[in-house]
Amino acid sequence: MNLNEHKGIAFGGLVAIIAIIANIAQILDWLGIKPKEKQTPDTSSSVIEVAIPETIEETAPPETEAPTEKPTEKPTEPPETEPPKPKTIKLTSLDYFATSHNSDFKIETMNDNIGNSHTSFISFWTTDGFVQYYLNSKYLEFSGQIFLTDKWKSLDEESYVEILADGNTLATFVMIAGVLPQDFLLDVTDVQILEIHYSEKFKSSFHGDAVGIDATLTERPQ
Repeated sequence: MNLNEHKGIAFGGLVAIIAIIANIAQILDWLGIKPKEKQTPDTSSSVIEVAIPETIEETAPPETEAPTEKPTEKPTEPPETEPPKPKTIKLTSLDYFATSHNSDFKIETMNDNIGNSHTSFISFWTTDGFVQYYLNSKYLEFSGQIFLTDKWKSLDEESYVEILADGNTLATFVMIAGVLPQDFLLDVTDVQILEIHYSEKFKSSFHGDAVGIDATLTERPQ
């Protein structure tokens, strides 16, 4: 079989296939069956519009002022109160416990040898004598001033004043013309008997109220 014969056979087969397809199409059309057409997506279909929210302006939160720190207040301290001052009394306000003479040795008012006025002090009208006071441990201090009175500021003989506590000498003073008033401050804590002894160098001469003792006692706090 040559080439032309082969071509004829192939052509005849092709014609037959076309005829068969045409017959099938007629049959389908008669039956009302249409071949499905390839559907292309309808781009014109409804489009869902998505609303894009407008840009929301971000509002900053209101500025809050930082709490101001209050300065730490120091606790108020109660005002300092001064301790009560110890009570003092004049020596002449005490009754004497014992004395060597019965003369009145309390003087109300007199100046000393430099013109200072003294009230309610003691003096001696004797050349040698003493007076005792019962303190009974109620006092802390015995203080004051010993002086020549203005009346005897030219005293040319020595006079002596000795202060004793329960028989023990606390202080001794020598008084004569030209000696300034002498201050003293003595501890009499726990003292029972306070004694003041007065004497003159020459016992033959008498100088009444030549020396004055202006003194106070400081009471022990209760």
